[in-house]
Amino acid sequence: MVIVDHFDETSFLSYYSMGAVAFLIADFLTPLYASLSFFRRKKNTRKVMIIYYLIGMISALYFTVLPFVVDNTQYEMEDVGIIVNGLFGVVIGIPYFLLSKRVNSVFCR
Repeated sequence: MVIVDHFDETSFLSYYSMGAVAFLIADFLTPLYASLSFFRRKKNTRKVMIIYYLIGMISALYFTVLPFVVDNTQYEMEDVGIIVNGLFGVVIGIPYFLLSKRVNSVFCR
């Protein structure tokens, strides 16, 4: 809604807002596909979950760090929490899906 309101006011769609729309779509579709493959115990679940964690981290950086770099906005505690959440997924989730024996036994039969 913020992007649509901004477009209505300025009649200009910036690259940042187009990227934001792309990341929001990816942030919706990736967890949907990841959960479907996870609950159906498909063999590609490992790859899908790694992509899920990476897209989460990239989108967290896009929405928090990029405005700071481009517009010199100030960080808020919510921004730090978003980055920490993305880092937690990358640091804990990816190694778990790569190295876990349980993932091998459940998804890679």
